[in-house]
Amino acid sequence: MIKFTKHAEEKLRERKITKDEVIDAITNPDEVLFDTVRGNLVALRKINDYYLIVIYTPTKPIKVVSALITSKLIIVENRVRRGRWVRL
Repeated sequence: MIKFTKHAEEKLRERKITKDEVIDAITNPDEVLFDTVRGNLVALRKINDYYLIVIYTPTKPIKVVSALITSKLIIVENRVRRGRWVRL
């Protein structure tokens, strides 16, 4: 079961991301990272020329915290380089 926080639902609406896209990113990620500061997981999923980044809790039920879509993978690389996110 996957739940969405109020913040996540607001961001999905603002960014025109569907819940189905988020669920697909979590269940079929291209890559998963660990957020060393917050303890959340980060799923990456390539969709056409963009990347969907989904931040969610590793608990049961999964809670989606936020999501964004970008063409710039530098967002991920910067956080990995600084040690904020760790590749699993």
